Amino acid sequence: MERSYGWVIVGAGALMGCVAIGALFSLAVFLQPMSEATGWTRTGISSAMTLDFLTMGVAAFGWGGR
Repeated sequence: MERSYGWVIVGAGALMGCVAIGALFSLAVFLQPMSEATGWTRTGISSAMTLDFLTMGVAAFGWGGR
């Protein structure tokens, strides 16, 4: 049985999506080092991530409508 190249693309896309979401949700691990390295407060970094999550939620309506 021959595999279609399309499934390789689907697998690569799924892997990239998992890595991206994993990086996005790793904020709890990297919050303190990010705060120390950038000089931002933890509140500022968390607020930026909150805006990111809200933007993704609103944009999902556009992505899902295609």
